Amino acid sequence: MRLRHAITAIAIAGAAAFAGCGDDTADTEKLQQQGQELREKAEQAAEDVRSGKRDVEEVSEELTKDSTDLADQAIEEVKDDSRVPDEAKQQLEDAQQQLKDLQEQQQTP
Repeated sequence: MRLRHAITAIAIAGAAAFAGCGDDTADTEKLQQQGQELREKAEQAAEDVRSGKRDVEEVSEELTKDSTDLADQAIEEVKDDSRVPDEAKQQLEDAQQQLKDLQEQQQTP
């Protein structure tokens, strides 16, 4: 489970770093805002788990889905940037597929 979260976090960080290089500051700012909101949501969820309000599996599943969706969105933004080399785009597509695979694995009982 921790490995999944680490992979997702790495993908978000990498995609956000690429997206930060783009000229479209509105999209970049939107992704950064969504990332901040996800971090705040994760902090609140962790507090809810500690206090017993929520189940750790439920929180983990929800946060993994949200972070995967955000990573996917960030990767799409980067792939649309004509300045990104084809090799980097392929690596992003591979990472995107890995994220989708992880999400499918988590949904499988």
